[in-house]
Amino acid sequence: MSLWKFLPLSAALVVAGCANQYEQCLRNNSKDLRIVDDLIRQSQATVARGYDFETLISTEFKEVVCLTAEQEQATCLVEVGSTYQSPVAVDLDAERRKLAQLLEQRKVLESRYSDAEKACRAAYPPET
Repeated sequence: MSLWKFLPLSAALVVAGCANQYEQCLRNNSKDLRIVDDLIRQSQATVARGYDFETLISTEFKEVVCLTAEQEQATCLVEVGSTYQSPVAVDLDAERRKLAQLLEQRKVLESRYSDAEKACRAAYPPET
């Protein structure tokens, strides 16, 4: 097993360990706002483009060299999946309504975040 696949996880843990308690508090309280912001960007792009994409999964079988139970080389079939994007039509009126709802929700979440920021600042004064 390669240790390379654990590198991104360990890097994330190191970065998370560097954040002070105030920054962690802010990050924890901004998760919903970040998600809604991402959804707003996606929805705005869909409306501007006039269509959306759906993610499809394609699977195929690939021949690879493998070892048998007796440790002999053999040819094995392995299922390999790949994803791709395919354009799809959307109801632009519905997408605009969804975008309007997301923008309203963002206002609510922004207000909550402002309150949470004050609470984080009180609990963990930022280092200056």
